[in-house]
Amino acid sequence: MSLTRNISSVLLTNILVFLLGVPAGIVIARVLGPEGVGIYALIMLVPGLLYQLGNLGLGGASIYFTGTKRFDLSDVTSNSLVFGFAVMVLLGALFAAAYRLFLYPFFKDVEPLFIYLILLSLPFSLVSVYFKQILLARFKVTEFNLLSLLQPLLMLVGVALLLILFQAGMLSVVVLCVVVPVITFGASALLVRRLTVIRLSVKLRVLKESLGYGVKVYLANIFTFLSYRLDILLVSYFLGATQVGFYALAVAMAEMAWFIPNAVKTILFPQVSSSDRASSGRLAAMVARHTLVLSVLACAALAAVGRWAIELLYGPEFLPSFLPLLILLPGIIGNSVASLAAAYLSGIGKPVFATYASLASLAVNVALNLILIPMWGIAGAAAATSVSYCLNCLILLLAFYRQSRIEPRDVLLMKAEDLKPYLGVAKRILRLSPVGTK
Repeated sequence: MSLTRNISSVLLTNILVFLLGVPAGIVIARVLGPEGVGIYALIMLVPGLLYQLGNLGLGGASIYFTGTKRFDLSDVTSNSLVFGFAVMVLLGALFAAAYRLFLYPFFKDVEPLFIYLILLSLPFSLVSVYFKQILLARFKVTEFNLLSLLQPLLMLVGVALLLILFQAGMLSVVVLCVVVPVITFGASALLVRRLTVIRLSVKLRVLKESLGYGVKVYLANIFTFLSYRLDILLVSYFLGATQVGFYALAVAMAEMAWFIPNAVKTILFPQVSSSDRASSGRLAAMVARHTLVLSVLACAALAAVGRWAIELLYGPEFLPSFLPLLILLPGIIGNSVASLAAAYLSGIGKPVFATYASLASLAVNVALNLILIPMWGIAGAAAATSVSYCLNCLILLLAFYRQSRIEPRDVLLMKAEDLKPYLGVAKRILRLSPVGTK
């Protein structure tokens, strides 16, 4: 399957994931209200954070070493299984202790039972992600897409049944968030077993080299995740769960514009890993130009219809989400380019640049959030996040230039030859339209 077709299939899958996730979010918002949405966002922040802490970059290392055929696939897979379960059980226990000792003020509106329950999902969530990345490294894009669709599909069905049909509450939703990763893990294990043997053993040499590569990606991923989500914790600390609900909706809507760059970087990383540096640099620059234009168009559409969509889908009580949505959009555009530059740098074995960029972005994000949230509320949180995303983009563009010697303008500005596919599509549309047939 070609690069374009792979990207298109992942993009279509991301759109379907969104289309499955939106109704579930609407049901939660309509039934549980802004405070319920805020509590749900805080609960789901826990597995997201611990996944980043426990990942240790093994997923990216699996793609890199499988793409370069350096290690046996069975060894990589077995290490992922054993290590993933062990590290997440340990992290779950440590987080439970930290929650009791000093993290409670950030989750003060959340029932402690919900926190403890969601910790049970951790090992299954992490290992299923590892297995998905192994499938991707072998270019099993169809299987990767099916697993990506499974979890939101199960969540939609479960939320609809529990909240609408049985009129249950937040506890039932949290239990569902534990059951669904277990099912997803089982499905991913069955698909990976079709490629290789999975053993309950660890190859220390493979693990050592995987961690040596992965820790560079790992640090970047942690700093990036904290830049994406630490603002939610700070909003909770300063403003409470209801404001978290408004802000979480704004973030979710703004990140819709990342469908295209997320699909592209998913395929770009293994493609770069298996190509020479010169051709992969040209490919990354060309893809980034198209992605930037499409991201700008997506953000313009969000700005145009965002207020209407919030009121229609979630209700007028969620309209305070619209202003932070608008403020987030410039940073969303910048980060769409940054994510592709990071994928290229990781693919050539230089993920450390993404670490530096993410650390700088995180430092600015935290400092600005501490200043702006008390002053401007969730609009201040959005401004801090948008500025930090733009800084991340600037640093990664400079790193991309240093490694590829491709000028930033060749990454950001469309060329004449880039317009040919769009002109071709426009001509076909005109031929099919009533105007074009006169």
